[in-house]
Amino acid sequence: MTAPPIGLTAPETVTLTRYAAQTIGSDGRPDRGSPTSTSIAATVAPASPRTLERLPEGMRTRSVLTVHAYDQIRTADQHTGTPGDEIVRGGITYAVEVVDEWPALGPIPQHWQAIVVRLAELPAVGGP
Repeated sequence: MTAPPIGLTAPETVTLTRYAAQTIGSDGRPDRGSPTSTSIAATVAPASPRTLERLPEGMRTRSVLTVHAYDQIRTADQHTGTPGDEIVRGGITYAVEVVDEWPALGPIPQHWQAIVVRLAELPAVGGP
């Protein structure tokens, strides 16, 4: 049995990049772990005004999308030092900021909804 469609729009193929836990480099700065990229089917749509309210105020005017997928999508985990996933769509990279996990319900399998922000538009860390 194939999974039912996730949303009202047709699924598309996007790239999900997941990084291993970070390590501390010889200069004392954290180094991102090695990446693993896979292609997943996802329904992608612009974020609604209500969805934007879930982000910090400075990110609400940025390029924000909502991604629904049957593959697990993760945010950063400070306890394990694992960075959040990244989604690449149309050559543009988005950082995963918020994830909701939806349990299986009847014929609909478990799925994830992520709010992603265009990476190039995130504020720089540690400087102006």
